[in-house]
Amino acid sequence: MVNNTQLDQLMLTDSGELTLKQKQFVDLHKQICYNAQATAESFVSFVQNVRKMKDEQLYLAAGYSAFEEYTENALHIKQRQAYYYVSIAERLPESFVRGNASLGVTKLSLLTTVDESERQELMERINLEEASSREISAEIKALKAERDEAQKQLSITTDELATAQKREEGIK
Repeated sequence: MVNNTQLDQLMLTDSGELTLKQKQFVDLHKQICYNAQATAESFVSFVQNVRKMKDEQLYLAAGYSAFEEYTENALHIKQRQAYYYVSIAERLPESFVRGNASLGVTKLSLLTTVDESERQELMERINLEEASSREISAEIKALKAERDEAQKQLSITTDELATAQKREEGIK
């Protein structure tokens, strides 16, 4: 198994010291990295623009009567997919989307259903890149159940405290 040390050494070596195959590797690797970054930037721009089209109802200027009609006929994407994009743009920080664009629309849209702290906890629990959408969905369900249980316990404790304070005031 090759580790990243070898990659780092290749990337830092003067090109005159590399074999032809190593030079080809370095050039192609740089192109792949550039393309990955450009893809992430394009994805962020795309979801933001789809949201803007919806929010500002700019599709009306082209004769579409509804956002859904625009997305299906002009973009050739289903309404549900379009709303996933809008949800990603509305609910996830741009920097998060940019850094995680490789997760894809389905996984990112799942992440819109939790708040930032729950998203962080989820990322600590599982590797989002390797996990399936089904596994992420199950983890989100578990997180929400834990949150609901904690809120329930807090409510019970708060009620008990209020009752105890009322009793104490009645004694005085």
